[in-house]
Amino acid sequence: MVDTSAWVEFFEGNKEFQLLMTGVRLKTPLLVLGELIRVLSREGWFEAEIASAIEKVKVNSTLMHLDETKVINAGNLSLKKKFSFIDALHYAFASEDELFLTTDSGFKDEKNVKYVKVS
Repeated sequence: MVDTSAWVEFFEGNKEFQLLMTGVRLKTPLLVLGELIRVLSREGWFEAEIASAIEKVKVNSTLMHLDETKVINAGNLSLKKKFSFIDALHYAFASEDELFLTTDSGFKDEKNVKYVKVS
């Protein structure tokens, strides 16, 4: 399960993320597409570059859709762990079989997380 920060690192050429995310079928919460557009725009990417990045995510990922259970779990997790609701939604997709790949240090001690520190 890949969060927005991991995709940003991938597209910015971070070798560790390119290694982790190449040659495997990824799963990405659908919400990541919207966040990715916002982040890449703020970083000065052109519209065509952003569209290409979004297409790459779609081609290389199974996009994971929200359901009632995930939304409720995310709300409870947000309260319990003090995560933002959006971060909790992304993490709600993680499971015993699905590691959550992120650069967000708030998740580094959580179960089923592959946290990668970046500078």
